[in-house]
Amino acid sequence: MKALGFFALALAGCNLLIGLHKGELDPGGAAGGGGSTGSGGGPPAQCLKDGKVDGTETDVDCGGGCGPCAAGKACAKASDCATGACAGGTCRVCAKSVVASRTHEANSVTSHACAVASDGAMYCWGFNDNSQLGGGKTPPATSPKKVEGLTPVTTSAAAGARYSCGAGSDGALRCWGLNDGGQLGNGALLDQINPAVVGGLAGVDAVATGRQLTCAHESDGSLWCWGKNDYGEVGVSGAANPQLKPIQVAALAHDVESFACGSHHACAVRSSDGTLRCWGANDARQLGDGSQSPSSPVPVAVNSAELAGGVAAVTAGRSHTCAIRRSDSSLWCWGLNDQGQIGNGEIANAVPLPLPIAALGNDVLAVSGGYGHTCAIRKSDGSVWCWGDNQFGQLGDGSGKVNQPSPVKVQKLANATAVVAGDDFSCAVTGAGLLWCWGKNDAGQLGTGTKSDSAIPVQTAFFCQ
Repeated sequence: MKALGFFALALAGCNLLIGLHKGELDPGGAAGGGGSTGSGGGPPAQCLKDGKVDGTETDVDCGGGCGPCAAGKACAKASDCATGACAGGTCRVCAKSVVASRTHEANSVTSHACAVASDGAMYCWGFNDNSQLGGGKTPPATSPKKVEGLTPVTTSAAAGARYSCGAGSDGALRCWGLNDGGQLGNGALLDQINPAVVGGLAGVDAVATGRQLTCAHESDGSLWCWGKNDYGEVGVSGAANPQLKPIQVAALAHDVESFACGSHHACAVRSSDGTLRCWGANDARQLGDGSQSPSSPVPVAVNSAELAGGVAAVTAGRSHTCAIRRSDSSLWCWGLNDQGQIGNGEIANAVPLPLPIAALGNDVLAVSGGYGHTCAIRKSDGSVWCWGDNQFGQLGDGSGKVNQPSPVKVQKLANATAVVAGDDFSCAVTGAGLLWCWGKNDAGQLGTGTKSDSAIPVQTAFFCQ
């Protein structure tokens, strides 16, 4: 099976983060400034564990004690820091990936976001009425707060509708928050204030969430899903509704490379041939099989000769789906298009089969489908492009509240490594480990310390600061 490191994906309805880019961030790894040194140019003598300066030391002086150093201490490279990042000669906690909830409820505040940081911890912010940020119900958090009760290193994270999940380096998956559809996988409809291990799983390396749907990928290539099953979202014919514990999507065997969850549907890329399968709701033709069936409880093949050669990445929005073609990095989308979220320059009720997004050419690195909009990163320059619903400025082009059926360039961003489209907001991580968000901010979901909306990216507080 291929390494699961491509996605910053953010996955729409459910945010998927399959592994984290191996070595993707060393913010300021060669930054000037450096740590405190002795007259010989190396670490202080009391920190030379091997008794000599030979260029291999990571035990720098952290103000009277040996490293790795805490945030705010001097450094020369990432390995000097317990935070995992050295930026501007100082140890900092920087962002590596970001996920966001994609559930939209009329006249209701629901949004939150989470990030996995360079220190291996998971941080969340935004609405917290069901302890989706962890630690109990509180007023909305307008700045990132660390989720307690997880393993030291979180490898994949997801933000669902008022709940969150994190996969750890120990192979366990932990979820917390609202559990009205069995989405926490604890065998009952019991909410969880703090992260709780999902039983029946082992070797989990990726997780994705929808509205009340959770799926997890194990290191053996198997995919397991659970939660609300009104439309066959768990991918197993005859499964319970709700499905309170993980059940393997048997039709995919141990052949899943990557996957994504929408509000009521899910999709997976097969490891063996790169082909794409989708299941669940099909009311907006989001399964892409060309059928008129309102749903499918088992995976069906996406009916597209253009994608038959293999898919590199998939994202599932509320009721639309997008995939990056493996052969040439072109982007293809289908499903609901009532706000221009397909990106083909038109607005229509539904697009039944994959269409190419010509405006982005053969230059797409990553894609994320949100509630009514979509965002992508271009490979050539790391710029971010968004299209669809723009009621709250979630497209980030500063143009105002005008929907855009074709991709528009997000202002201020370059060298992006990860992007996520939420319900009415968006976020991206740049190569320096900075996190930027834009759009609606009524619950502090932009993480800026305020509740002010922004039609252009604003830097989220805390990360790499």
